[in-house]
Amino acid sequence: CLDSPGLTLPPVFMQAPSPTRWPVAIVVVHWLTLGLWIVAVGAVLAREGLDDPALRRTLMLAHRTAGVLVLLATALRAAVRLRAARPAHNLPALTARLAAAGHAVLYLALLAVPLTGALLSALHDGAVRLLGLTLPSPFARDRDLAELLEPVHTTAAWAMVALVVAHAAT
Repeated sequence: CLDSPGLTLPPVFMQAPSPTRWPVAIVVVHWLTLGLWIVAVGAVLAREGLDDPALRRTLMLAHRTAGVLVLLATALRAAVRLRAARPAHNLPALTARLAAAGHAVLYLALLAVPLTGALLSALHDGAVRLLGLTLPSPFARDRDLAELLEPVHTTAAWAMVALVVAHAAT
């Protein structure tokens, strides 16, 4: 845990933000997460129109790997954000609450979509593959359960697309 005695983060993670900016590390991880998310979405969309099984597998591996990296980047960002000084924004109270709620929903989606995807992979394949490594699954292969979970993952992913677009527009 970040509150453990003796555990310190590099200064770039904790530097005081300017009055209206987050620390550089949070901004960098924000854009890294977006880049990984674009890779995940782009890879899975690109494979839809393809007939080549090898290319489809490669794109699915890229999708899954990017998804797990989104999950890890989000966990890091959330942990650092909890410890970092928050920038001051002079927003009306209702606007500030809505912004906080929007960010909470985005964080939830950034965690839930990759987690459901990893579970889906484990149920389909009996393993989770990441960066060429095959990690054992705590779940037995269950393709029937995977079929039930797939629309949940897909619907949550499309909802996340809408959230990201709304976030970018504000």
